[in-house]
Amino acid sequence: MTTPYTTGSITLTNGSAVVTGVGTAWQTALIAGGTLYAEADGNPLPILSVDSNTQITAAIKWKGATGSFPYAIMRDTAYGQQTVANANALATYLQRLDNASVAALASIAGQMSAGKVPRGLSANTMEWFIISDFIKQVLDDPDAATARGSLGIGNVSSSGSSSTIAGSLLVNSNGSTFALQRNNANAIDVEAFQTSNSATKHSIDLNRYGGGVTVRGQDVWVNDKVPYSTSGFGYINFPNGFKIQWGYDNSGQSDSLVTFPIAFTTFSRVVVNLDWVPNANQAFTCAVSGASTTSFYARKRYVEGGVVNPIGAGAHWIAIGF
Repeated sequence: MTTPYTTGSITLTNGSAVVTGVGTAWQTALIAGGTLYAEADGNPLPILSVDSNTQITAAIKWKGATGSFPYAIMRDTAYGQQTVANANALATYLQRLDNASVAALASIAGQMSAGKVPRGLSANTMEWFIISDFIKQVLDDPDAATARGSLGIGNVSSSGSSSTIAGSLLVNSNGSTFALQRNNANAIDVEAFQTSNSATKHSIDLNRYGGGVTVRGQDVWVNDKVPYSTSGFGYINFPNGFKIQWGYDNSGQSDSLVTFPIAFTTFSRVVVNLDWVPNANQAFTCAVSGASTTSFYARKRYVEGGVVNPIGAGAHWIAIGF
């Protein structure tokens, strides 16, 4: 049993919660809590705080007569203090748990499975939302740069007065990189190439003013700005492997070797037409020989007065195959 503390005397005022001590030493005696009883008609005073060695503030007001009285303080035991503290803490936790949001989460608890996280549908309604391993990897990224790497998106930067935009826009899982750049000819280049082989390159040029569009690369090379009489070549490689290739031979040779822009797997046909205007007494022809999956010979001739002659005229050609 705890021994009461009775040193000194106290002065109480009716209607006041302040207890004034005379000859007391409450803080020195480590009075921290308990109940103060006055030797007078009145109510017990639970201690709210010990303000000094000679002043205590009670939790309730004194209802007895004003005066000075002997007293006794029954101090709280350590067990009693801990019991009260535990009860207060438990009441706080129960109050926190007794709310609509926690109840909404509890209502879907039985539906939980791997890869799901709770998602609010309204103030007091929730559902499970599936997060894939890929999205989890992005959510785990510590910063934007790491997240762009997980998504395969590089940085886009600009510099200079020429409004040049350059940078990796997308990196596929196979290592292919797509880059966007505005060149000095006021065109936009979109290039795609594998980092392991920079020679494997695809490009789209969008000419801002000229209206021309050029698509070139390993799969497709189309150039709509090559005039009919100017040297050049192009090809289309369709998804099923069918290829159309064309070009202009301006070697100046009567027997010229023409190499296809890309090799055929199975060669089918090639047609050649001389870019030459004969006079009234001449006839001309151009034959194809030695055709293979990679090249052919254009044999250019004209006939005049019954004599066959070589001619080094230009020649347009078109070839198809797989």
